[in-house]
Amino acid sequence: MIQGISGARGRVGVDFTAEVCRGLAASFGAVLGKGRVLVGRDTRPSGLMALDAVKEGLQATGHPVLDLGILPTPTVEFAVTHLSAAGAVIITASHNPGEWNGLKFLDENGLFLAPEKIKQVYNPGDYRFPLTTRGNDIEEKIDVLPQYLQHILKLVDVRTIRQKKMKVALDCVNGAAFQAAPKLLSELGCEIILLNCEPTGIFPHPPEPRPENLTSLCQKVKGSGANIGLAFDPDGDRLALVSEEGKPLSEELTLAFCVDSILSGNPAPVVINLSTSMVIEDLCRKYDAPLYRTPIGEYYVAKKMLEVSAVIGGEGNGGVIYPAGHPGRDGLIGTALILEHVCRTNQKVSELAKELPSYFLVKDKTALPDYPKAEMEKRIRKAFPETTLDRQDGFRVAGKDWWCQVRFSNTEPIIRIFSESTSKKEAKSRIDILKKFLSI
Repeated sequence: MIQGISGARGRVGVDFTAEVCRGLAASFGAVLGKGRVLVGRDTRPSGLMALDAVKEGLQATGHPVLDLGILPTPTVEFAVTHLSAAGAVIITASHNPGEWNGLKFLDENGLFLAPEKIKQVYNPGDYRFPLTTRGNDIEEKIDVLPQYLQHILKLVDVRTIRQKKMKVALDCVNGAAFQAAPKLLSELGCEIILLNCEPTGIFPHPPEPRPENLTSLCQKVKGSGANIGLAFDPDGDRLALVSEEGKPLSEELTLAFCVDSILSGNPAPVVINLSTSMVIEDLCRKYDAPLYRTPIGEYYVAKKMLEVSAVIGGEGNGGVIYPAGHPGRDGLIGTALILEHVCRTNQKVSELAKELPSYFLVKDKTALPDYPKAEMEKRIRKAFPETTLDRQDGFRVAGKDWWCQVRFSNTEPIIRIFSESTSKKEAKSRIDILKKFLSI
């Protein structure tokens, strides 16, 4: 399985099996305090198999289990504190294809586990699970979706959004947001054009909400005269946008729109990861707001946000974190904030996008060199001698209007190289420079 700080995922029937789910859930239960544990899932058909195994593993460590059913990941994050649970397991492989599934683990605050705790889940050592101790299932079924949606509505100016009567094309990729997103848009007074909003777990296109995967939504927006198109990933924590012209926007602009909206009324700290676009830096300069960057991973961003009392933050993959709602990526909160921004400014989505600085982000990957990291650092410093080097997450160098980052994969013997600049040609050329100096 691929094991990361946000959870584990694998191919169903190969790496992701009932036995694996049962063992991981028991390991997770062993690091939790006493109390009930929530379990939510996305719509993948393999989720039912995993649900039974996860419940068995949690009960083996004495935890009562409350099955929340199919819900977006952010809804489960909200439910942990709302229901005073000891933690939660979310059965999802996020944006991975349908033949994959996985488990995400949340602590009592609805946050992903700290690195030292997630390591204990993956490597339980000699711990012997007390299989004779069994937690009782909690029989009552609690529908937390209404409370979650009401919580979101309190975060925005609902009246302004309703007055605009927005027409919204919505693609839930037949994932976990299939019910929550239409209900939220209905509460906001929107006319909704539904696309792929059935809970089948059969994804009609590659489920990651990137521009190249949004062809059908673009056509739907243009054909229906919608004001905006919204695309979710299978577990609802990431959001991508399509303009009223039927053109997909970079997923980096999802967070940028939210940051622009929030900072215009409250220029307070913002936190993003090291690979998020410089457009956020420009917005922070515009509003004179402090900006902090962290290693890649929702845990690191959320932790820093809480430390510095950030008002907004997230990751450039369409992951918006708005701590006034809860400290986790949330595509539904992102939806509400963006609709409020569009309605309040009385501008079209394409117009708002054109007002933001334009950058080009190029991503590449290559084999891991056969020399030590210290030697790699020397070569990167030699390639860009006039820059400072950030070592929080691999190696990152930055200039006035560009940056490059070399990251080590946690799951493969490769390095990933990111480069952003004001032109695609310049971004690509810096990747070529890095490869030359690294002799790859």
